[in-house]
Amino acid sequence: MKYLSYLIWIVLIIALGAIMLLFEVPPFNPGGPLLPAENTLKLSPDETKNIDPEIKIERAKTYEEYINRGTMLEEKGYLTLALSEYEAAAEQNPDKILPLIKMSEIHLQTEDLVQAKVYADLANEINSENIAAKTMLGRVLIADRKLNDAKAVFDSIKSHNQTSRYYQAMLTSYIGDHSNAKGLFKDAINMGGSSEISSNAQRFIAAYNEFDSNQGGAPVHLNVLLSRAYVYAGEYQIAISLLFEALQEKKNYRDAWILLGYSYLEVGKFGEAVDALEEAIKLDSEKPQSYFYLGLAYYGLNNLPDAAANLEMARKKKYEPKA
Repeated sequence: MKYLSYLIWIVLIIALGAIMLLFEVPPFNPGGPLLPAENTLKLSPDETKNIDPEIKIERAKTYEEYINRGTMLEEKGYLTLALSEYEAAAEQNPDKILPLIKMSEIHLQTEDLVQAKVYADLANEINSENIAAKTMLGRVLIADRKLNDAKAVFDSIKSHNQTSRYYQAMLTSYIGDHSNAKGLFKDAINMGGSSEISSNAQRFIAAYNEFDSNQGGAPVHLNVLLSRAYVYAGEYQIAISLLFEALQEKKNYRDAWILLGYSYLEVGKFGEAVDALEEAIKLDSEKPQSYFYLGLAYYGLNNLPDAAANLEMARKKKYEPKA
């Protein structure tokens, strides 16, 4: 009986060995790891070379690296990723205002005015005399149509650069202080720096000169001329406010309705654009420009039949879109 037990154990061991050979099970090593060692999961140097450096994730970066990477992503249109880099930069160096300004700029671009103002305010809390921080806050207030508050911000700047002087001039013009506004626009041009700002400032001066050349012109006409300059400069919110004032004084001002409709188009308020442009067409049904912009407004509302009808009318009236 004892020998029979030994024989059974021997048969079982032989059977187990045969099964391990059949399924290629490696021998058990009580001192070895059950999983691959950590370093066997890492990429080799040659494999690392093949990774695009722009998408390679690094666990630790300096403040400058976060800013540079954020700038690169922002320039390529990856605004959400850029925000993450700027946030990391701000966390790493909370005394710096640059990442706050950049985050405010992105939120302004995406029309999140609440967050844009939050970061602009934080930048001004850190350095209330910084021109870039004040300019950013002023721009956010303009976008939010808080124009008097924006003017107060730009007026508080002690030493202007071209950009801040230009915004100060625009807001001075908006409140009707035209004599001072002309001087500020000229000052912005003389400061130099940005050819675009100089060109836009010159448009305002041209509007003043055109009005002055028409002796006895009504003030409402000056407002519409200035509104056109604001539209060219891309300051649609200021243009909208000024055009409202002009139309309250002269409701049948066709060009004011066209400019108002175009401004609403640019800020994505397509319903308001339709209303303004239809008023323009009531006053002058032969102006092809009104039909063209009205077609775009209906397209923005996804009303394709009316969009097509108005664009076709603009074509029939020989309208040719110009930059």
